[in-house]
Amino acid sequence: MSEKVRIGFVGVGSMGQCAHLKNYVTVPECEVVAIAEMRQKLAKRVAEKYGIPKVYATHEEMIANEKLDGIVA
Repeated sequence: MSEKVRIGFVGVGSMGQCAHLKNYVTVPECEVVAIAEMRQKLAKRVAEKYGIPKVYATHEEMIANEKLDGIVA
């Protein structure tokens, strides 16, 4: 079996959560590994809800610290 595609999310407001994130976490070939969100309380709550291990305040910080195959913004 091949490795999962590592995804980072930029922004997890209502559209990010309802339209995108909840679907990406169900795709077996994908692994959402990080969130970049200025609203840190929201980011931490969403990360906990979906089992996402890392939270960053900016997309620049996320890109610099994560090995990502793709970004959803």
